[in-house]
Amino acid sequence: MASRPSARDKLSKATLNFKKNNPLTPEALANITAKTTEREGVPVLVLNTQTNEVIEFPTLTKAGEYLEVKRQAIRNAIKRESLVKGLYRVSEKN
Repeated sequence: MASRPSARDKLSKATLNFKKNNPLTPEALANITAKTTEREGVPVLVLNTQTNEVIEFPTLTKAGEYLEVKRQAIRNAIKRESLVKGLYRVSEKN
């Protein structure tokens, strides 16, 4: 005998269906992303230790995407003052 779906499962399915039927416009999504980044993002600097080139990123996630590592790897490198991929020094922008 199959169990009945929980209220959480029903809500999850309803939310998914709503998002499918009412997608955000690219402009609305960009606006939400910008506001969230401004409110919660941690700006970081990435230093290439071979070339001394410094690149600024608005978030840990964007830096991770650029370096092709997870956001948590960026966070750990900052915390431990270690290099990412043996080449990049990452620090929070003050």
